[in-house]
Amino acid sequence: MEIENLLVQPESKTLEFKRDLSSLEPIIKTIIAFANTAGGILIIGKSSDGKLIGVNDIFKAEEALANSISDNIYPSMLPEIEIISYKKKSLLIVKVTHWKAPFYFKKQGSSNGVYVRLGSTNRIAGPEVLAELQRSAINISFDQEPLSGTSKDDLDFDLMSTTFKQIKKEINEEKLTSLGVLIRSGNKLVPSVGGMILFGNPTKRDLLLPYAKVRCARFIGNDKTKLLDRYEIEGTILKAVDEVPKFINRNTRLTGEIKEIRRKDIREYPITAYGGRLRLDSF
Repeated sequence: MEIENLLVQPESKTLEFKRDLSSLEPIIKTIIAFANTAGGILIIGKSSDGKLIGVNDIFKAEEALANSISDNIYPSMLPEIEIISYKKKSLLIVKVTHWKAPFYFKKQGSSNGVYVRLGSTNRIAGPEVLAELQRSAINISFDQEPLSGTSKDDLDFDLMSTTFKQIKKEINEEKLTSLGVLIRSGNKLVPSVGGMILFGNPTKRDLLLPYAKVRCARFIGNDKTKLLDRYEIEGTILKAVDEVPKFINRNTRLTGEIKEIRRKDIREYPITAYGGRLRLDSF
């Protein structure tokens, strides 16, 4: 994006302005938050109220900023720092890419110094966000993690057997491990979070993952104050795959088209936009 366009944009998740380098700590926090969230651009030399100030002794300022980034952020990062001249004012443009880390402010440590971007503000990452960033760094998602306090006996083997018979496959421990339904934790195999959501015994699943449910609702208007229909699906996500389209169908208008004395029903929303069954052959 051209500098003219950037300077007229409001501060956002990926854009921030700083007046100068008189306080480097907020700048470092912004760079960390950009890197941990979605990347972003930091422009130094414009105040948050929109006034173009410029940066004095621009080359000295560039060196000070680069040194501060090197000294205060871990792991090391190399954002792109540019010097731009606009309307006879010198500006520093810091372009930060989203990297898997997470990055943190050294003096605050890896537990309290991780920042993320929320709207146009920087926030300390809480335990759940921090855990998600750490999983992302090693390419492990939440549903791939072993579920503590469980054993493989907490899975519904009858449901798994029925499901896999549909694609003419047998289940065994090796197969369930390769699919990530079972995960090794210490010296034993336990269900993964995803495995419990898919195939867990209802009592254990509801105890450990009470929010792993699908709820459907239809409202009148756009403000969600008048509820017309609702449906909470009991059971695993496999059941929801079949039940959600049924809910949508009963809340979808049909029109008719008659060609050559035959009527063809036309849905308000095409089924390809929301329907389709789970492809078991993906297992």
